[in-house]
Amino acid sequence: AAPARRTLSDPGMTLRSAGPEDLDQVMAVERACFGDFEAGQRAAWSRQSWQADLDPGAASRLVLIEEGPEGPRAVADFGHLIDCCDLDRIMVIPQARRTGVAARLLEHGMTWAARAGAQHLMLEVDPDNTAALRLYRSHGFTDVARRRHYYSNGQDALVMSVSLTAPNGGIPDLGSPEEHNEENHV
Repeated sequence: AAPARRTLSDPGMTLRSAGPEDLDQVMAVERACFGDFEAGQRAAWSRQSWQADLDPGAASRLVLIEEGPEGPRAVADFGHLIDCCDLDRIMVIPQARRTGVAARLLEHGMTWAARAGAQHLMLEVDPDNTAALRLYRSHGFTDVARRRHYYSNGQDALVMSVSLTAPNGGIPDLGSPEEHNEENHV
């Protein structure tokens, strides 16, 4: 079942789960961050890929979108299967980087995954992406493997993971998504 749609607001910013009606906004963020798949830029995801992830019938998926007064600023895509969750994509338009929005999206996704019963959150990241590595390590992620030639340009990917269970076996205290706001992550 698809997660319930929810909206969280900060002054001038809205973070919410995305649905099929948000495809054009998601694609705007995709193009700003990775280019256009249809134009041959293979780091980008296709419209069809995003359409599938935004489908309300997509099993155990969460796509978050943050909007500001000028439009969409960031998108994150999570998938949950049995006891593991994957962060498949997190992207922030260049003008909104270094504002804490990526941390906010990550924290909301971690909370959703833990509440859905995931014990770990995993991701792949370019080992040269120092900003992303700093974000993930600051949230407890550790390196677990390296995937050779993972990206379309032949670049390796670093596989990282974080436990979503507290030492006593429960869900870690990540706070409620409503408690997080942009100012906490600047």
